[in-house]
Amino acid sequence: MALTRAYIIHISAIIAIGLAMYFPGLDIVLALVYLYLVYKEAGYWRQSLNRAGMASVALLWQAPGYLLGGAILLTAESISQFSYYYIFMLELWGTPLLPLFSLLPAWTLLDRPLYYYLLFMLVPCLSLHYYYPALIKKKTKSRSAGSN
Repeated sequence: MALTRAYIIHISAIIAIGLAMYFPGLDIVLALVYLYLVYKEAGYWRQSLNRAGMASVALLWQAPGYLLGGAILLTAESISQFSYYYIFMLELWGTPLLPLFSLLPAWTLLDRPLYYYLLFMLVPCLSLHYYYPALIKKKTKSRSAGSN
């Protein structure tokens, strides 16, 4: 159920932010809302899943991004006819946070724009963002001063 909800949030964000890009500034606000929702969703599941469960959800949730990024970095372009579009599909998968890239300077490294490299770092960063609440120590219930 946690994985399904994570996918629903992610795909809904792809659609919402894709449409919001027509309104300046709204896409950036929605990207920040997306980060907040992912964090709160992970915090919700932290109560019922152990760390291994949270890690598996975080990895499986971003599995399409890991597969696409790996295919691009390992130059698996000769595997299929569609390999030319892998970078586009990775950009589509990263759509919820692409508006934040527009806030960065327009630097180039090794003849590639900075956002190209950030696309590959985006997937593991999103997995860690989801897993982070599992690392926080759970609050223990404390007794109130008046009860014994």
